Amino acid sequence: MELAVKDVSVAASYGVLFAFISVFTRQVTDAGVAAFQVVFIQEGGALLMALGLVLWAKTDLRPASWRVLGLLVLQGVGKYVAFGCVVFAITFLPPANVSAINKSTLPLFVAIGACIFLRLKPSVAACIGGTFCTTGVVLVAIGSWKNIGTSRGNSAPITGNLGTSRDISAPISGNISTSRDNSEPIIGVSLAILSALIESLLNVQVRILLRDCPIVMVLFYTFAVSFAIGTVPMLIMRPQWSMDVHITTLLVLCAGLYAVTSFIYVKAAKTVPPVTQVVLSQLELGVTFLLQFAFLRFVPNVFEIGGASVIAVGGLVDTVYIVRVDSRNRKKLNFRKQLGFNVDSDNAKSHTVDWKDRLREGNRQK
Repeated sequence: MELAVKDVSVAASYGVLFAFISVFTRQVTDAGVAAFQVVFIQEGGALLMALGLVLWAKTDLRPASWRVLGLLVLQGVGKYVAFGCVVFAITFLPPANVSAINKSTLPLFVAIGACIFLRLKPSVAACIGGTFCTTGVVLVAIGSWKNIGTSRGNSAPITGNLGTSRDISAPISGNISTSRDNSEPIIGVSLAILSALIESLLNVQVRILLRDCPIVMVLFYTFAVSFAIGTVPMLIMRPQWSMDVHITTLLVLCAGLYAVTSFIYVKAAKTVPPVTQVVLSQLELGVTFLLQFAFLRFVPNVFEIGGASVIAVGGLVDTVYIVRVDSRNRKKLNFRKQLGFNVDSDNAKSHTVDWKDRLREGNRQK
């Protein structure tokens, strides 16, 4: 049971940490930092982390075949595009809105991809949890869509000029449609959905890569490719790098958190089922609401609070199922040991058993 709790906790921590990245990213873009600069810095931080892991583990970076190399390169390209879409979407919409729209489509996309490419059907608990989470995200989207880009009717207006050159000293007020014809919210929503589609494909592909490659190798190639791509707009646009200490600190912090979450994401893909990983990542939404209220002064309404609560219930349902399946497996091994069977090798494997084995064993016992 301890191993299952650890795996679930690792997968859930991804969403919690990524919420900080979303809110801090909005802060630095509001201060005038271009979105592609943010992507470049964060991808660079992740690459440094991956390079450090390669040197520490002395990993052989030679791919097993040209096919594996092609998949690794494709993973890097997809990672840059998916994360870039999220960052650009955050410049158009509040972070929690981007999270809501992005996460509402992820469970469906990932479940379809897992069935087609991995031949893996999601468990009943994963379907129930995913339904709860999707319902919660829809509630959040309903409650927050009408407030996009407005002052939300409270004494803490949104500051900065969304989608344009940032000026924190000039707060935005009024209805967004009077000045921008809702074009920027539409762009933000489209980018969030596109990011979800690409991320779902990457979630399936990284599981295929982990069959032939160690985690460190996948991380290194992914961020080496994405960082190389990120240098292109930097060379073309030649942005300014004059930033104060506060913004520089936030950028460095975002880069460090992005590196950690990237490792957690690939690590969770090794131990947790696809739909479960996505369901647990939706905890990001509730944390984002809290953080954007604290740092950006966006006040959630009743729909948004209710939706975040439903998402928490959905994540709990799937978490309990994973822990119970792992507990059943361990009880079975202990029973076989009491009967005199040699289960030392089984116990050794139980510490590295993957998510497919757990689900299959749980379904057989049911």
